[in-house]
Amino acid sequence: MFGVNVPEPWEVANAVPFCFPYKRDNPPWYGHDIATLISFCCGLTIWEISKIVGVNEKAVVSHMQSGAKKLMEIPQFKLWAMNLDWSRLTSIALQGEDRETRARFVRVLQENPLGLNKRDVDRAMESIVFRFGVESKVTPKRIEHRPIHKHVIICEPR
Repeated sequence: MFGVNVPEPWEVANAVPFCFPYKRDNPPWYGHDIATLISFCCGLTIWEISKIVGVNEKAVVSHMQSGAKKLMEIPQFKLWAMNLDWSRLTSIALQGEDRETRARFVRVLQENPLGLNKRDVDRAMESIVFRFGVESKVTPKRIEHRPIHKHVIICEPR
């Protein structure tokens, strides 16, 4: 679909909302494979993870690959990974919705897109204007790092 800028490991470790309240069972970012990837992003080596979990290193790498694929299937994560500057894109967000709904959507996008509901993200990403802006690379990217969760797990490398 759309290309993404590859996030740094510390960004991934701090973006996945393990602390977000979730109303349903099994949120899409939970699971052993994603937890393995996050452990690696937090600084554990493949060898350390293999000893903790009790599997060989090849299995750890396989779990991390599976976790990365699962994250990229989550529309909110994909939108986060695009690292778009939504302050300039309010007008294309949720076409057809009232101004207040669009403003709330953009505010959450700027805080952390993983806090959005899937329906709104799907609608925004299916917008012809959004698709054109991203595919033609005219949609502005953030200058700074991606937004991360307010409960920081690991700090930015120095």
